[in-house]
Amino acid sequence: MQTKRAEEILYKMLATLDSAERARLANDLLREYRRGYPVENLRPLLRSQQENQVSTGVWIASELGTRGKPLLDDVVPLLKHPAKKVRFCALDCVLVWSGPANGRDFASAVALIDDPERAVRWKAMDVLTKATPEQIAAAASYLEARDPQSPQAAKLMWLIRANTPDIAKSLTGPERLDRIFAAVAAARSPIAETKELFTHALSNDDSDVRNFAESVLRRA
Repeated sequence: MQTKRAEEILYKMLATLDSAERARLANDLLREYRRGYPVENLRPLLRSQQENQVSTGVWIASELGTRGKPLLDDVVPLLKHPAKKVRFCALDCVLVWSGPANGRDFASAVALIDDPERAVRWKAMDVLTKATPEQIAAAASYLEARDPQSPQAAKLMWLIRANTPDIAKSLTGPERLDRIFAAVAAARSPIAETKELFTHALSNDDSDVRNFAESVLRRA
């Protein structure tokens, strides 16, 4: 009975164009996945050529937690999807699903710190803040293997071992990449240090650093 109900919802989801109806169906379908409907059956949405269907599919995927991990190979390509909301949700998936063996996948997520959309750049920084040292090291190793001079690889390794004086200096440095990774490092620091570092970052000329600092301090 549960499978039949989920399949009916999925069929309607693939057929409807009405945004309000699609939102209702998305919540109904998410409920079915949480009740045990196989996550692999989300692939028709994730592989759809219709932006609204992909957007719904990747949002549901991002709400599945670790249960969605079998969909990692389907979601990673969506980090390059033309729709910013798809890339945004895909970042959440990669954060939760990738491990030490998924350096390429996590490196693809890291690349979105240079995304053309501010919201996606912010999300990429947020993902780096929440990433484990193992995820960061795996991405760094992958990037370094491809290019021993990779600036992102070097910054990822710096992120793991950065100390407060170095972070403070880099936050106001002349290079954008230094400032971005310093902001992430500040957010990964103990809360008292984070607040002190970001108090100065609120006046930073780099809008990405400033906006990120504001969001971290609001949560703190």
